Amino acid sequence: MEDPLDLMDRVADMSAADQELMLRQSGIPWSDLLVAYVDRLTEQVARGPESAGSAP
Repeated sequence: MEDPLDLMDRVADMSAADQELMLRQSGIPWSDLLVAYVDRLTEQVARGPESAGSAP
């Protein structure tokens, strides 16, 4: 049986590789994507915790 920590590391690596491939295939320049991401996060912070969804 594979060590659970090794398995989870492999799963995380595969997930990261899938995400990188998806981003490369999207054709969106990284700088534009990062700027849009930061802008959205800033908007959420400015609106406050109620905009983040339902929290327990």
